Amino acid sequence: MRRRRLTPEIVAAVALRLGQSGWRFTPRQLYYAACAAVEPPDIETSSSEIGCGLILLLVASFFLNSRLMWVLGVAGVLCIAGGLRSRFREQRRIPGRALVVSFDQFAATYLV
Repeated sequence: MRRRRLTPEIVAAVALRLGQSGWRFTPRQLYYAACAAVEPPDIETSSSEIGCGLILLLVASFFLNSRLMWVLGVAGVLCIAGGLRSRFREQRRIPGRALVVSFDQFAATYLV
């Protein structure tokens, strides 16, 4: 999923949302909130893959002693293995993110 571009409308909407309750915020807090608003959500597919594999194994159990049982069983095991591999890969990822723009560029562009 692609990241959206930071626009003056997004910055204004974030500033309005932050100030609705009468809270005061610093320019740096506005910067981080605006960057978070344009970030794509994290999508975790490992749980879906594991769940799909378990469902395939459950369906395969209804077709005892047939080729369909073996096909569904192998597909289920492969889905579970892929989900576990994805989950371990997600855990090894370094936490953190690259922000859309630097704070200096944000301040020069949007905090005029």
